[in-house]
Amino acid sequence: MPLGYYNQSAYLEIDGQPVSQSSRRPFAPFNLVSPGYLQTMKPRLIAGRFVTPQDDERGRPVAVVNQFMAHRFWPNQDPLGQRFRSTDLGNVWMEVVGVVRDAKVQWIFADPEPFFYVPIAQHYLSLRTLQLRTAGDPAALAPLVQREIHAMAPDMPLFDVTPMTRTLEGPNGFFLIQMAAMFGGGLGLLGLVLALVGVYGVVSYAASQRTQEIGVRMALGANRSDIVRLVLGRGLLLVIVGIGVGVGVALSASRVVANLLFNVSASDPFTFIGVSLLLGAMALVASYVPAWRATRIDPASALKG
Repeated sequence: MPLGYYNQSAYLEIDGQPVSQSSRRPFAPFNLVSPGYLQTMKPRLIAGRFVTPQDDERGRPVAVVNQFMAHRFWPNQDPLGQRFRSTDLGNVWMEVVGVVRDAKVQWIFADPEPFFYVPIAQHYLSLRTLQLRTAGDPAALAPLVQREIHAMAPDMPLFDVTPMTRTLEGPNGFFLIQMAAMFGGGLGLLGLVLALVGVYGVVSYAASQRTQEIGVRMALGANRSDIVRLVLGRGLLLVIVGIGVGVGVALSASRVVANLLFNVSASDPFTFIGVSLLLGAMALVASYVPAWRATRIDPASALKG
């Protein structure tokens, strides 16, 4: 099953391409399928044909390969009509009768690799996977299918009845990526909290260090609104410079993580603007609080301090 935990692979011998003793034999995963696989799982056929009911034990052994396998083993050639065999599949020469587009079959984020399909009628395997395409909720149809199978074969063991949506969330699907995203999101949130606390602490400390200056200005006639604007302006200037430098560095570093992101750009404007506004708001609060406190003290006390 695509993205399932049970997979099959085989060492290959390509007709007309002998392998030296020092070379590693070609290797490719494969799947044993029936003719209905094309309509059910819908692999994109781009050349030749798929498995048909005539591809049984009386017919000539055939195989359908993916694009990557065709380009790798028969570069600049027509793969249709080419032959290969494997000791894992009876060591009979199989003729390539079709080519399908590359797809995710073993792991959702795996790079393209050789893969081929062979008729299950030509290679017996007792373990079978029944795959169904439903018009509605597949979970609601599962009990009906199980009853039909048990009606035909009461002793047939059934297990792992599950929709493909759950398989996509499994270990070979998005599970590890989701865990990594949650972990990375937690670290990012922690980093944001530390950044906010750091901005508040630095700006607040810088503003509190100007208590005597504020006392002098107030003694010379400055009103409270002037003092608040002065402290806020100085604090925001430092934060704006810091945000500008930080955004530039982040945009440069975003290229490193671009391949690890999904459905979002590494230079997502919403993220950059949102974080910048959040840090600016924190700097505003951090500057206002000590400025407001300073305007509440007596100028003479501020000068003595």
